[in-house]
Amino acid sequence: MDSTQSRDISKVIENSDGSISIPLGVPIVRKNQRMESLTVRRPTAAAIAQVNFKAVSEGDFRSILPMLYETTPLVQKEVDEIDCADFVFIAGQVIRSFLQRRAV
Repeated sequence: MDSTQSRDISKVIENSDGSISIPLGVPIVRKNQRMESLTVRRPTAAAIAQVNFKAVSEGDFRSILPMLYETTPLVQKEVDEIDCADFVFIAGQVIRSFLQRRAV
């Protein structure tokens, strides 16, 4: 992709299994793989219990990291090295999609 092309990084996809696929502004590069989006599985109660909701409500998203370690295909080092803008976007989408109760 050259500089004249742009990707739509705002489209979050809700998958039929309850996971969400989040496009990344800065792809994650592995040896032979370039991840343009990140799929986050629906978290378990144990994963949610690790989140400090008070800290999150005050804008501190660090407590979401352990949940991302468990709910993404990334290893801890890869999660820790996610681009800062992507991380804030991912955290917001996780909160919106998984942690807020929706009307049925």
